[in-house]
Amino acid sequence: MSDLVIEIGCEEIPARFIDQTLAHFKDQFEKRCQQKRLTLDSVNVIGTYRRLTLYVTNLIDQQPDITQEVNGPPLKIAKNEDGTYLPPAIGFAKKVGVDVSELQIKIDNNREILCIKKHEKGQPTKNLLPQIVAESLLAIPLPIAMRWANETTPFIRPIHWILCLFGTEVIKFKSFNIESSNKTYGHRFLTKSPKEGAISGTEITITKSSEYVQKLQEIGHVMVKKDDRKKIIKDFLDQNTQSDKIDLNLLNEVTYLVEWPTPMIGEVAADYLKLPSQVLVECMKKHQKYFPIYKNNKLSNQFIVVADNLTAQNKTIILEGNQAVLRARLEDANYFWKEDLKHGLDKNIEKLNRVVFQKGAGTIFDKKERVKKLTNQLNKTIDQVSLSESIINRAADLMKADLVSNMVYEFPDLQGKMGQLYAQKQGEDNQVSESIFDHYLPLASGTKPPKTDLGALLGLSDRMDTIVCCYQQGLIPTGSQDPWGIRRAMYAILAIILDKKYEINLEELIDQAYQNLTNEPKNKNELKVFFLARVKSFLIDQKISYDSVDSMIHKSLENLIESYKMASQLDMFREKHQSEFKLLIDTAVRVKRLSVHAKDQIVKTTFFKEEQEKIALEAYKKHKTELETQLSNGNLEDVFSQLTCLSKPMSDYFDKIMVMADDDQVKSNRLAFIHQVNTLFQRCGDFEKIVL
Repeated sequence: MSDLVIEIGCEEIPARFIDQTLAHFKDQFEKRCQQKRLTLDSVNVIGTYRRLTLYVTNLIDQQPDITQEVNGPPLKIAKNEDGTYLPPAIGFAKKVGVDVSELQIKIDNNREILCIKKHEKGQPTKNLLPQIVAESLLAIPLPIAMRWANETTPFIRPIHWILCLFGTEVIKFKSFNIESSNKTYGHRFLTKSPKEGAISGTEITITKSSEYVQKLQEIGHVMVKKDDRKKIIKDFLDQNTQSDKIDLNLLNEVTYLVEWPTPMIGEVAADYLKLPSQVLVECMKKHQKYFPIYKNNKLSNQFIVVADNLTAQNKTIILEGNQAVLRARLEDANYFWKEDLKHGLDKNIEKLNRVVFQKGAGTIFDKKERVKKLTNQLNKTIDQVSLSESIINRAADLMKADLVSNMVYEFPDLQGKMGQLYAQKQGEDNQVSESIFDHYLPLASGTKPPKTDLGALLGLSDRMDTIVCCYQQGLIPTGSQDPWGIRRAMYAILAIILDKKYEINLEELIDQAYQNLTNEPKNKNELKVFFLARVKSFLIDQKISYDSVDSMIHKSLENLIESYKMASQLDMFREKHQSEFKLLIDTAVRVKRLSVHAKDQIVKTTFFKEEQEKIALEAYKKHKTELETQLSNGNLEDVFSQLTCLSKPMSDYFDKIMVMADDDQVKSNRLAFIHQVNTLFQRCGDFEKIVL
């Protein structure tokens, strides 16, 4: 067994794509090793913005031998009585690559068939690796693709070298018109190539795979292991700023922007602290990839920059250069801040008429008018909310006003945040100013929802308007294509409803959103079907069993909160009362299947002659009243206990009463009773979907 190192040397790969590209490279390599019966201990992904590396430990030197038995056609059609082989036998022998005389006979399922036992000798791993590595490279899904020079096959970035070393042996192959070798290259600024005009850094020869990491670090000034680079940066951050303020996403990104990280502290004038902290942080993080320094929970005028090519000679120049760039950005931000405050948000409202929201769906101004109308309708239908119409109208007018501000034009990620700050500065009601940013929440799955009811209602209306407009224009998500983020918008709607416990009829909300458009509704049914599928995924994400979700999904658009609670309670009931749960499901399913035969829905008690019929009818009346009270009050804890109490007399009913009686009137009456019982069960769920 030996270690294998594969390094793909590229031009600069965007940091955001490196983790996923390495993961795909690893998956493709492991899959092909498994197909070739090559066992190994581990495949470790390491790399930088210039190199994608797999380090494989204890890969076996030789593929194991294998003996395979391949079954062929039945003997009776493959061989004559005189021993002559017929075409089926000849074809089988040709297929497996042997002479017909080598075919054997065996008994399979009480019949004689032809077969062949093939012994395949394992090949040396070094002979298999060229194909495995080359195919793995070509199979990597590319988030972005480039072609270069005469190369027709795309890759994430142009490839300049390939290192492939198995122990001490170079694995020779050609991919992307590059010959593999045992050569790699050091840091392109901190080391120099002897070749004139070369930009790859010094050439380093790796004689055995185990020295790859050490040689790159000692000779090439490259920390190829992500964790090593990350630790240097993280330790410096922990020493110089509050650990709870460190942006971990930025840390991961910066780790892939450097090969030889050297953190430094920079500083700008304290006057810039007069700007909103959100603006300062955005200036530092977004373009410059700096880490802001916090002291006692307050943003300071210092920042941390991670340099990649620092030397004793250029240290001062690099630090001063970074400080100068940040000063320039902060000067721009200061100008934008003052200009936006001078004009105010109200002047921006009319400017929204110049910004097209969507072709066929008007401008952002038109959108905010639709959102205003939809939010007022929601306010009237949700019992938990009671907002004044004037507050809703003002918030809807201002919710998108910052989109045409100077600051948001320069820093789009500040949308909503700047609107809230500008609204506060011009003295708007706190509810209004908070809702401007609040309505964008949640920003992603699992992040915090809106704090205020006004923000929640605006967020619901805004997203529903976007969804409906997209479906109206035929911009429907397909597969992985969802450029308007419809799935994300649906998830946010469901997350808000669940967090706020709003009892909203989503079907009616969809209808209302369509009514706000002037054109004839298009794709409305398709939207409701797609939304229902998202509801199912959302509820399963809440750790509810898939079959419990299936049993409640038919009512989830009408009342998501009730469906969520019922599905959750059903799971709890199943876990705590297994025998009663089985009785409930068996009874409900039997009731449902019999009810389809009912032609009359009116039950005549005069036909209830048998004692068990009367017991079942009384039980139905009693539990129907109690269940309807519980459901109307939202008290769902005992719903399934009540249904179980009804299931017991119904189970006895089926044991003692012949529903499909010979007397047509009796049969019709019994089926009508079963239909009513089924209606009650269905009110609580479609239990036929439950898997026992």
